[in-house]
Amino acid sequence: MGIKNVVSLPLCLPMISIVLFCVLISTQHCAAATANQNGESLIKKTCKQTEFPDVCSSTLESDPRSSNAVDVRGLSRIGLELVFTKGEETVKVAHDLVIQIGIGYDTWARRAGCMSSYNLSIHNVKEKGLPNFDAKRYKDAYQILENAWTEIHYCSTLNVPELAERNTIMTKFLTALKTILHLLF
Repeated sequence: MGIKNVVSLPLCLPMISIVLFCVLISTQHCAAATANQNGESLIKKTCKQTEFPDVCSSTLESDPRSSNAVDVRGLSRIGLELVFTKGEETVKVAHDLVIQIGIGYDTWARRAGCMSSYNLSIHNVKEKGLPNFDAKRYKDAYQILENAWTEIHYCSTLNVPELAERNTIMTKFLTALKTILHLLF
């Protein structure tokens, strides 16, 4: 009679656990790499559907979180936050323009109008747009973006050359973001 090689189940469990752990780790690594690739292609794919794909892509790509977004909803959320962040930067620039000494009343009033428009629009995005978005009231969030676009476009009519480039980029990004948000309706 020969000796049979018998491995008992209790002895195999640690080995099976180690194998499963290794498979799980490698699967998560592959999934993370795929998500990163999909996030980048998701930005391009989504922005191609907008009127201003270059502004859309470059603005979203300026936030590192965008490359990890897994769907249009995630990109939209990041986009709303970027409207606030980029708008807040413009408010600071407009404020510095308003407090310059030696400018005439007309110049001051136009700059102050821009500062007010940006301030109003970005705070509405933060205080109303984001909560509506998070509650999946996408049409309400869209309307907040529409109002922000109107306010920032108004600033571009005030002839403040120091803000012209920012106004153009912001209105184009808002136009693109409205298109993206509309995909969620």
